[in-house]
Amino acid sequence: MTVVSMSRDELDRVQVLRDVVLERIAVAEAAQLLRLTRRHVFRLLRRYHERGASGLVSQKRGKPSNRSYPAVVRTQALALIRANYPDFGPTTGGNGMTQFGRALDQLNIDIICANVPQAKGRVERANGTLQDRLVKELRLAGISSIEAGNAFLPAFMENFNRRFAKAPFNDKDLHRRLSGEDDIDEAFARQEERTVSQSLTLQYDKMLFILEPAPVTRPLARQRVTIFNYPDGRYAIRHQGLALPHRVFDKKQRVTHTAIVENKRLSEALAWVKARQDEIRPVRTKTNSQAGGYIPRPKGRRGPTSFSGRHAAAEKASRTASAGAAAKHGLSAAPAETP
Repeated sequence: MTVVSMSRDELDRVQVLRDVVLERIAVAEAAQLLRLTRRHVFRLLRRYHERGASGLVSQKRGKPSNRSYPAVVRTQALALIRANYPDFGPTTGGNGMTQFGRALDQLNIDIICANVPQAKGRVERANGTLQDRLVKELRLAGISSIEAGNAFLPAFMENFNRRFAKAPFNDKDLHRRLSGEDDIDEAFARQEERTVSQSLTLQYDKMLFILEPAPVTRPLARQRVTIFNYPDGRYAIRHQGLALPHRVFDKKQRVTHTAIVENKRLSEALAWVKARQDEIRPVRTKTNSQAGGYIPRPKGRRGPTSFSGRHAAAEKASRTASAGAAAKHGLSAAPAETP
């Protein structure tokens, strides 16, 4: 028995071609279902008659692409990446594009999309060059301070513009001035929605936000609110445009032993508490059994449990007590002679 691995599309083709063979549907209907031309459906039918379902499996499966590079090129590229670029990672947009579109809409700026292949290629090439390229260039240049980075920027910009800049067809400056209604800080703030818990709390960026109990916040349990994360580090919580009073509990903060030791007043207070605790003797409370006269057996080796063992232990204890009494009165504990 031979097992053939097929994709979902190939399995769909088997089902449709089987219906054609059984004359359940016509070739034109099969072409419409498979979104193929009639000529291609006839080619598939010929392969299906000759080799069955296995004839519909792609002949390219398991084979290298005609456009693939030799294996030695891949090996050399991986060696260079591991040696020189171990900390370089992929750059992803994620939620950033949504925030970008919202900011443009708030500033009344229209997005002009690249709808032709030439424009798309130009945009994608520029994005591929700009995405975290500067950070990598700084790392390769050994720059680790703001001053050195600022000194590096002019040369980087000149080199970048020399390689990728294109002269515009119209050099007129079409930038408009900000109006009185434009709020740059509000537009550039990262805005995300969260659901308020029953205890009037919500979480964002590993921080816990606690809404202050007030008439405007109490009805917001299980309601959606918007968190504003401003570029300068400020936070704001709003519901339907109304700012909500809140306080922040930063979960990322941790109290270290060093921070406690540096607080001299706290250290002195802890030392005074420890000294008072050492002076106080622990108070032992009696259990109900001990209060009733029960004396717990001391821990150690348990006595004999059999009858003969207990009898021998009793005789030994009696002889020990007799010898002790005789010694106290000056008598000899020697055994009597047999008549």
